[in-house]
Amino acid sequence: MNDTIEEVLLTEKEKRRLMKILIWRFFIFFFMIIPVLAGCSYIAFLAAISFIEGKWDLWSFIVLFMYFIFLLLANKYIFVFYKNAFRYRNITSKQIIRTNVLHIKQKYSSSMKFQFEIQTDYTTVDTSKDVIIFKDVDFFSLQEGSTIYLHILPGVKSEFLRITDDLIK
Repeated sequence: MNDTIEEVLLTEKEKRRLMKILIWRFFIFFFMIIPVLAGCSYIAFLAAISFIEGKWDLWSFIVLFMYFIFLLLANKYIFVFYKNAFRYRNITSKQIIRTNVLHIKQKYSSSMKFQFEIQTDYTTVDTSKDVIIFKDVDFFSLQEGSTIYLHILPGVKSEFLRITDDLIK
């Protein structure tokens, strides 16, 4: 493993971009996600009341089951990005990890065009699942054995601040 980790302060451009993302994510959260959650919670509440009143049927079970499945999936796939965005306001530094590309897998999706799965010494970067805030490297030009720098924010999961092919601080 040839990984080296260096702690560096965030640049002003990176701080501004993180604040912009924080504002947009919370705007979307308050005006889109909270109304959907409130509507789903109200429907689940009505299904639960039907049990208390003794007027339950098969749909009451299905609604409650789907509500709990929805909450579990939302916690895994939606809320993680809002938790990360909430951590942005306290972050002042980033970690730059120098690592080597072990394997590149290119996939084609009709919705997202080209997707890449880049396996490195440090971690695997999957562009269909991970968020890359600044994309400074052309994934088409990467080759196995080349060196890349992963700029990550401490405590933030499944998000990369930037991926570069040369050391940018």
